[in-house]
Amino acid sequence: MKKLIDVISIWLWKTKVRCRKAAAYIVANKVKSAIIVGTLAVAVGGTATTVTIIKNTHVHTPNDAVVENYIDATCKSAGSYDSVVYCDECDEELSRETITVDKLAEHTPGTAVEEDFVDSTCKDFGSYNSVVYCTVCEAKISSESKNVDKKAHTEVIDEAVAPTCVTTGLTAGKHCSVCNEVLLAQTVVDALGHTEVTDEAVAPTCLTTGLTEGKHC
Repeated sequence: MKKLIDVISIWLWKTKVRCRKAAAYIVANKVKSAIIVGTLAVAVGGTATTVTIIKNTHVHTPNDAVVENYIDATCKSAGSYDSVVYCDECDEELSRETITVDKLAEHTPGTAVEEDFVDSTCKDFGSYNSVVYCTVCEAKISSESKNVDKKAHTEVIDEAVAPTCVTTGLTAGKHCSVCNEVLLAQTVVDALGHTEVTDEAVAPTCLTTGLTEGKHC
């Protein structure tokens, strides 16, 4: 009988009939009621004998559950995975449960982008909104208004005006050619006043008239 057991064991191994299908044997004429999974002709003591392979009453030994088909949860959609239990001896799947993973409560922030940009001038500040979106669901996470510094003025020289003896003058000044703001005011320079020159008197003669002394600038 030991040789018969060895032969059947080899047959079971080669045909991959493990405990999930079969692991018991019985002589054909003793089979009453069983799930037959195969037969095997063997010789025992020189006599040909047919052995019927029947399903064993194997009791599975559940292994620890393993995770399969894992899908990450995101801020946009729930995740899931299968919790699967296999037999520790024959690897047959004993149970499978799909577990849902809740959506993530927090977004995944991306790099801030500039929106609604208003350019600055030499007179007014500019502005823009610094906006952060979620890289997964594209939801707006935050928006912050920021100022842009004023630009420098574009200086233009206002030339000095020299005074005369009768008109006032102006000092040199500066103004912005963009916004016309006065950067350096011109001041009035007083008139110089006349520069007197004496006109000599001319003595009259017996034939010509004369002139009194006079002055001019």
